Amino acid sequence: MHIGAPATPIIKSGDHVDVGQKIATVDTGVGAHLHASISGTATVYDKYIEIRKQ
Repeated sequence: MHIGAPATPIIKSGDHVDVGQKIATVDTGVGAHLHASISGTATVYDKYIEIRKQ
């Protein structure tokens, strides 16, 4: 959780992500870039990103 603008996903559903990989970014103003906490396959929803470990 953070203050500021919501982050925009830079990955798509079905993409493989590695731990520490940036998965969402904020283009302007105050906000937080989001990184994967685990490696796995991503599913992008309207309000969140789910990563299933494989």
